[in-house]
Parts: sequence; structure tokens; C-alpha cells
Amino acid sequence: MLNAIHKICSEVLNYPQLEMDEDFFDVGGHSLMMAEIQRQLHEDLKVHINMESLFRNSSVIKLSKAIQPTLTEQTA
Repeated sequence: MLNAIHKICSEVLNYPQLEMDEDFFDVGGHSLMMAEIQRQLHEDLKVHINMESLFRNSSVIKLSKAIQPTLTEQTA
């Protein structure tokens, strides 16, 4: 899942060298890109994460940790 999140984020940010712990906003991310990341996470991974959580978890690692409980709930 980490690689899938990284792929989505690096493509949306148009920043292929995105590090797993790099903050999206430090590499030029903005609210419209975050909305696109949210949409693609929902479309590709069937995960819904609200914008507040997305803004608080604005790196691949943090986002993965925030999504993990959501995935557990969906499979239970």
C-alpha cells in the first residue's frame, strides 16, 4: 500500500523524486493537489480520508499510517 500511496502522491505533485517522509507542501503541493490525492486514493485504493486528516498527514509515511485504521475497518 505504501508504494501505491507514493505513486499517487508523486504523480499528482509531479515530483517523482518524492521521499516517503517529505512533506507535500514543501515540494509545491497545495489544496487543489490535496483534493486530487484524496480523489485518487478513493478511486484507486477505495479509501476515504477527509481533507483535515490529509492536511495533517501530508507525507507518504504519515498518510499511510492515517489510512491504515480505515483499511482495517473496511475489511472487518
